Amino acid sequence: MEQKYLITRGRVKLFLQQNGMRIANETYEAINEKLKSILMDAVKRAEKNKRSTVLPHDL
Repeated sequence: MEQKYLITRGRVKLFLQQNGMRIANETYEAINEKLKSILMDAVKRAEKNKRSTVLPHDL
C-alpha cells in the first residue's frame, strides 16, 4: 500500500505554529508533492551518476 504522505502532518503543523503560522489542509498535499518532486530530481541525478544512493548534493 502506498503511503499518502511523505511528511508527518503533525510535525509540519507544530513547526508552523512555533513560527506563528497556521496551515490550511490543502497545504499538506502541496508540501508532499513538492517533496516528491525534489526527491525524484535527486534520484535522477544519482542514476545519471551511476549511483544507487542519493547523496546530499543530489538535492
